[in-house]
Amino acid sequence: MKKLGLLFFGGFLALHVSAQNNALNFDGVDDFVQTSIPSIQGTAARTYEAWIRTTANANPNAGGTQKAIIDMGSFTTGGRFTMSLLFNNGIRIEVGGSGLNSTRPLNDGQWHHVAAVYDPLSSAASYFLYVDGALDTSGVLPTSINTGNGDVVIGRRIDGINRWNGDLDEIRIWGVARTASEIQTNYNKRLCSFPGSLAGYYRFNQGVAGGNNVLVSTAINELTRNGDGILNNFSLTGTTSNWVASGVTLDTVDTRVTRAGNTFTAVATNAQFQWLNCNGFSTISNATNSMFSATANGSYAVRVTQGGCVDTSACFTVTGVGTSSTTLKENLQIYPMPLSDGGTVQFGGQGAFSVKLIDMTGKVVLFQTGNGNSALFLPTSLLKDGIYLIELISQTGENKKKKVTIQH
Repeated sequence: MKKLGLLFFGGFLALHVSAQNNALNFDGVDDFVQTSIPSIQGTAARTYEAWIRTTANANPNAGGTQKAIIDMGSFTTGGRFTMSLLFNNGIRIEVGGSGLNSTRPLNDGQWHHVAAVYDPLSSAASYFLYVDGALDTSGVLPTSINTGNGDVVIGRRIDGINRWNGDLDEIRIWGVARTASEIQTNYNKRLCSFPGSLAGYYRFNQGVAGGNNVLVSTAINELTRNGDGILNNFSLTGTTSNWVASGVTLDTVDTRVTRAGNTFTAVATNAQFQWLNCNGFSTISNATNSMFSATANGSYAVRVTQGGCVDTSACFTVTGVGTSSTTLKENLQIYPMPLSDGGTVQFGGQGAFSVKLIDMTGKVVLFQTGNGNSALFLPTSLLKDGIYLIELISQTGENKKKKVTIQH
């Protein structure tokens, strides 16, 4: 699903389309997700990541019980590898027999990213806990790790107790020890390309948030359908024990577009573009630049590829092309000439228009918008003397350029 936001920047109309992700709510009573991802066994390196939100009490010293997020292995000493909330409601790594616990409480009802890392090659410490992308706690454990055979389970321990109570999103299971830099760089980004070390990735975007989802009982593993998770005991209706709206905002594809008349500009950087006709979303030949000018009435969008991800902007409707009875050439006035501390641009046509002042290197040094017969003042007092290009674009997409001189 998508949500549409309207943003205004200095006369530009920017429409931003961003992904509205779902999450999965666990009731803390009997809900859990059973995957078919085999445990990372023995002493091999591994990493858990998840976004969590809860108000439940996990602190046994204050009447609470452990809230397991991800678990795998066997129920033997050193054979279970668990990430949970426990003492002081902080994030915890357990290997079955001992554990490492953060002292930062995370049951504040806000979304937090958590990560648990085991790195057998690290000399300073073997276990690392991260909160919201930053290292929180590290150390060693007295119990030797020897994770046993047993598929990954989400939302409870492998022995069937200490179930999660709250929301989970963006579960990632890695067969490597993710570094501090990797976690910091990627914890708030959607993954679009999947390294071989990524064993499981559950975005929990299935179902309709808070709706009737009784037929949606599978959590998709984005890597391969062989690792999908089966939802057990979820009611799948209402606001608990169901697919719910997520408040996690991940950096994905920037599909913002600015509009000046019938000229559109995609603002994404380090990206590739393909402009589309929204009637069937067919590609427009040779329209692969960030800027696109519509020459015919219709509805247009841009498909953006950025960081391995692909997304499409909202559709923009263009009308009135070819119907204007007043042309820019006949009605564009610029005075005084040359410009000094300022100048006036006047367009005798109808509707909105935009004006760009461009230096000889092609850089836009000034941008203004006007409407109809209104006189538009261009403040040029801070600009260097020289020759510039004024470009005026009407709401019908008609374009007019004229050289001007600034001389103080």
